[in-house]
Amino acid sequence: MEGRRAIVLMYHQIDPEGVSSGWVPNDLADSRYGVPLSDFREQMALLRERKIPVAGLAEFLSGEGKNSPDAPVSVIVTFDDGYASDFDRAAPVMEELGIPATFFLATGHLGKDGMLTESRARDLGAFPLFSLGSHGVTHRFLSHLPFEECEREVLDSFERLDGLSPKRTFSLSAPGGRTSDRVATAVRRTGFRSLCTSRPGFFRQGGDPYSIPRLPVMRGWSAEDFLMLLDPDSSAFQRNRWIRSSKNLVRALLEFPRTGTGRGVL
Repeated sequence: MEGRRAIVLMYHQIDPEGVSSGWVPNDLADSRYGVPLSDFREQMALLRERKIPVAGLAEFLSGEGKNSPDAPVSVIVTFDDGYASDFDRAAPVMEELGIPATFFLATGHLGKDGMLTESRARDLGAFPLFSLGSHGVTHRFLSHLPFEECEREVLDSFERLDGLSPKRTFSLSAPGGRTSDRVATAVRRTGFRSLCTSRPGFFRQGGDPYSIPRLPVMRGWSAEDFLMLLDPDSSAFQRNRWIRSSKNLVRALLEFPRTGTGRGVL
């Protein structure tokens, strides 16, 4: 029997109300990924209203939980970078609705302008619903680094997380989605349970935990856009997958001299 399918959502910063579409909390952020708080609240509410199964990343990887017979897919919620909005805006909404999430932190950016402080990150990881993960230390693309430097970046981030959270089932999200077989090896050897990419597609339970595809949630999505993209059998999902795959192929060809066998994706 084939394993359950999951759409792994990738959020970044959650914007306060009233800011312009080009607003960013700092230089690390990309305004295209800034989802207004009202939109984020509506998206999380839709998951509950439509009775879409929502699982934590570690829970899904371990095979816990069950799909509704009528649900074609589960949803997993993740956040990249470690913005202050993870605690200030996203967490209260998810806590209220009982939605689990994993927050991938660029550990070297903790305490910088617009980012979580170490104290806030520790508080976030203490919530029963939430887990912390790594987004590297410096946010450099791991597949662009020499292997020894990549391994050090991964190990340093793991050790920093270990001091922030008692939950040791850590996963890593590749900065920029750039990954490779060598990156996966470093992540696995360090002790991370999984590696999340930005590769288009859905994740099937029992699949390779070191090549988990995700769906980036973009600013400006309507509620209809959001719901259509949660169905891996829909034409909207397939179109999104094809467009992103095509862009990634072009980028991979342009980056090939630097990354070798890299399979980085956005």
